[in-house]
Amino acid sequence: MAKKINLLISINVLLLILGYIVFRSYAEWNAREWIDKAIASVDGKAAVEVKAVNVNLLDSFITLANVDITPVRAEGDSLPTHIHIDEAALMDVDRDNLIPRKLHVSMTGVSVQFDEGSLVGGRLKALGYEKLLGTVELDYIYDPGKGVLQLKTLSPKIDGMGTLTVKTKLSEIDLDAVIKAGLRGVMNPLQKTTMDDLEIHYEDDSLYSRFIRDGAAASGLKETAYRKAIEVELKTFFSGLGGESATAVSDFLRYPHSRRLSLSALPSRVVRLGNIDLLKDPQGTALALEAVFSSSEKKKVEEAK
Repeated sequence: MAKKINLLISINVLLLILGYIVFRSYAEWNAREWIDKAIASVDGKAAVEVKAVNVNLLDSFITLANVDITPVRAEGDSLPTHIHIDEAALMDVDRDNLIPRKLHVSMTGVSVQFDEGSLVGGRLKALGYEKLLGTVELDYIYDPGKGVLQLKTLSPKIDGMGTLTVKTKLSEIDLDAVIKAGLRGVMNPLQKTTMDDLEIHYEDDSLYSRFIRDGAAASGLKETAYRKAIEVELKTFFSGLGGESATAVSDFLRYPHSRRLSLSALPSRVVRLGNIDLLKDPQGTALALEAVFSSSEKKKVEEAK
């Protein structure tokens, strides 16, 4: 009798193990099929390779291991030459659409390389960065019917540079068009997109000190003199900001050892992303920033010194 009971227990355990293996294999196959379709949708804009896909059946997390992305570039293009991600954990994702309506992903072991001959690559090289290494967290919800994207968190943490966290609500946005436009043309479908609120938190590592050191060497000035000159230029650029915001930015520039800067605001008027282009239109960008941070509806600026 005891032998029969042990046999039944062994069979049940074996069936449970086999059931788990079959169910996990199906879940991973299903996840891999969705990922392959998503990769195919960016064909012509980037080559993407995912070495492994794992599914945690307890919390439904999907983990992508050893992801390699090679954007399609033109000669001298400032797009990255290669992006590698050790692990991307999809903690919450809409798999009913190739471009998810909601997504929460945490990426670790991120490595981004640029061509040294490009504008971005050359500047990074001058600042002492061979490539960008770090982590990235992205969490958003998108409502295509309303054309609204709630960016809960976009937070890249880059070794030897700093940590930036951005939270915002965007209206009049077509996320499908943005993704399909690719990195090079991403601003085209964002021309009419409006920013309804904005939070920026930045913690500097060594980016600002590198910027001052490199600029001082190139201009032939001492670092103290160059820092003061930059402070004057940026004060002029940010002159339209509300008092607290302007003070926070000014103090951060004067006392970078404080390392942290937080700004939070509701725009006082409509701010379209198409009006923000620091390189091509610094004046228009300054006006857009003024609209964001000079609001009387909400002014909350915190700086940890």
